[in-house]
Amino acid sequence: MNYSNNKILIWAPYRGNVGTIDAVINYANMFSDGGYHPIFVEVCDEWSSIQNINENYEIISLTQSRILKNIGKTNLLKRRDFFLYCFFKLFKLKQVIFEINPKFIFGFLGLAQLLIASKDSNYPVFGSIQGYPRFLNSKIKKNFYIKTEDNIRKFVWKKTYSRLQSICCMTPSTAEKISHFLGKPATFVPNPLFAGIPETTQIFSAEKPVDYVLIGRFCYQKRFDAGLSFFRKVKLLQPRSKLHIFGDVTSKDIQSLNILTDSEVDEAIILHGFRKDLWSYMNTNLNAVHLVASQWEDPGHAILEGLNHKVPTLFINVEANYMDFYNGYKVCVFNYMNNISFDEINDLIRVASEPKGTRRIQKNLCSKFYKSNVYKIVDSLIDV
Repeated sequence: MNYSNNKILIWAPYRGNVGTIDAVINYANMFSDGGYHPIFVEVCDEWSSIQNINENYEIISLTQSRILKNIGKTNLLKRRDFFLYCFFKLFKLKQVIFEINPKFIFGFLGLAQLLIASKDSNYPVFGSIQGYPRFLNSKIKKNFYIKTEDNIRKFVWKKTYSRLQSICCMTPSTAEKISHFLGKPATFVPNPLFAGIPETTQIFSAEKPVDYVLIGRFCYQKRFDAGLSFFRKVKLLQPRSKLHIFGDVTSKDIQSLNILTDSEVDEAIILHGFRKDLWSYMNTNLNAVHLVASQWEDPGHAILEGLNHKVPTLFINVEANYMDFYNGYKVCVFNYMNNISFDEINDLIRVASEPKGTRRIQKNLCSKFYKSNVYKIVDSLIDV
């Protein structure tokens, strides 16, 4: 195929193990299947280090210095520092955009830098807002520095995001709020998370001890305190149950919350770290129930991946921003702050694991995030 008129530039600089990584890869695969030639532009080898990207797609790096590339791979550059560093690469990014001469540009992270660099070009820029912006979240307690940063972000967004050809958001409510904030229409476009129904799914047994699961990095957003509080209550009712934590979390992190004693942590909690094969491992080795405790998600890749694998899921933070999205699909909800009885926890798990219910959620909710369905939406935006 002659790619001269089918090149698209993908811009998604990132730090850490974020859910956006898989979303961007799936977008690239989706575009490739649609006849386009995706080209990744990276800042510090963030995409070159991923094998299935390095082998299948062209990658152009904005940083040629091996020293700077290595710094980018370490923890010396925190997420905020990394995105500030992106501003120093604006001139190089501008050069690369004109050299590639893409049919269009699709950005996921660092959109302000991308829009500034592409300002003098006529290339259409599509932006996917990966997550609910913190500066629009009024439920978060913010100190002076966070408030200042949020005000800067608001200013930058209003000055740059108006240039986007289309603004894609991962939930209808976020699209509505972004549209109101920017005064520009935004569209609900799910991330293409799945090729379809997975080959293997969770088979839960009520006769076996329950393996409760928390997923995510250790930060306020993920509300590990809520997850641990809930688990401590059910542990008294189900002594053989365990809590499995997947993500960048240490025992020191868990102990810092002062919810479980050291002996409870040692006896009941298993830390797995980050696993690329999370769902296949869980389906094979655990009798899992996924606890969703986050304070905010949009709508949460791990949540949807679990539901698509038919993992019984309990939403235990009833005040979270995503509950309006999931409640429409009759998910299983319980307030972690309430006391719970033996019968109540058994009823919750029975409802969450009921095959007819898990199939319904997979069909009505998860299918919206299937690659073929997402491509129809994106293709209609590109053709406008």
